[in-house]
Amino acid sequence: MTIHHSFDRQSRRYLGQCPIPASILDPVKGSAAPANSLAFEPPTPSANETVLVNEAFDNWELVPDFTGTVYQKADGQPVEHKELGALPDTLTPQQPSSQYDEWNEASNSWIKNKTAEKDALCSAALEALKQERNHHRQHGFSYQSHQVEATAIDQGNIVAVITGYTEGIRTENTPVYWKTGPNKYLPLNGKSDAVALGTAIDAFVQKLFQIEALLAQEVAAMTTAELQTFDAKARFQAILDAQ
Repeated sequence: MTIHHSFDRQSRRYLGQCPIPASILDPVKGSAAPANSLAFEPPTPSANETVLVNEAFDNWELVPDFTGTVYQKADGQPVEHKELGALPDTLTPQQPSSQYDEWNEASNSWIKNKTAEKDALCSAALEALKQERNHHRQHGFSYQSHQVEATAIDQGNIVAVITGYTEGIRTENTPVYWKTGPNKYLPLNGKSDAVALGTAIDAFVQKLFQIEALLAQEVAAMTTAELQTFDAKARFQAILDAQ
């Protein structure tokens, strides 16, 4: 048994060993080695190399092989590379470790932009605080055994009710039923009740903005590690419960 090594004639890629019985190679019988093969083994490729037969189909050669997923140096985004040979200068086989990595030509590697990372984490924390403030405005607060929402729409509506009493559009003996839930209403018996509710809504909203501002100061003083574990929901709720 003789071992030959086959290749694909179109791509020129090495395909592997091809065992040939000795009888097939007997020149007396007029046989010859199979087409698209060489009698000697190819060199061993290192990382990011592949074996091809040369253009004359009589020897092996090693060529760079970066086919598959590579990364754009400009933004670290993955792209599929299909061509053999050296990579263009704009690509690298090295995968960035985070979205904050930037390519450094001097060191031929990705280097994390720690400032960008911290800024992004800080922005995310501030946005989370804003969302918590809006969540609590929608959830509202307890008022005379009712759960009263405190959105901007609610503030506008209560101002309209107060204005109605003030301008005589609505008389003092005409109650307003403020909806606080499914089939649940808070009766407002005159302007004083409406003003009291409006004052309570404004005070709650002001409290939420104060909590947000306080926590924003905490966020600004945090390290990157602290920002990575910051729980806006829990921290906001803890301060709200304490007040």
